[in-house]
Amino acid sequence: MTALAKSVGIAVLTVLMSGPALAATGLPSASPVARQSSVPETTTPAAPRSNAGDYAARERNAKALESFEGGSEGGVYIGGGAVTVVLVVLLVILLV
Repeated sequence: MTALAKSVGIAVLTVLMSGPALAATGLPSASPVARQSSVPETTTPAAPRSNAGDYAARERNAKALESFEGGSEGGVYIGGGAVTVVLVVLLVILLV
């Protein structure tokens, strides 16, 4: 039974650790072929818009921003990476 548990643990760890390596290989993906038309399109690029006036107006209207104090919660955040590491360590401990 322990030999089976060790082989399953090794297989699970191999699969979990090989994901980033497979993603980094950059396998080619199928790209759609664009249709070429005989008449060239003449378009003018749109001028960039400035949203500075919109942002200033929003800031003037939002009076609650003046009393904002960030970071007052004081809680501890446990991310998905930490949970994954803990689960893998527990899996290794239980299977060995």
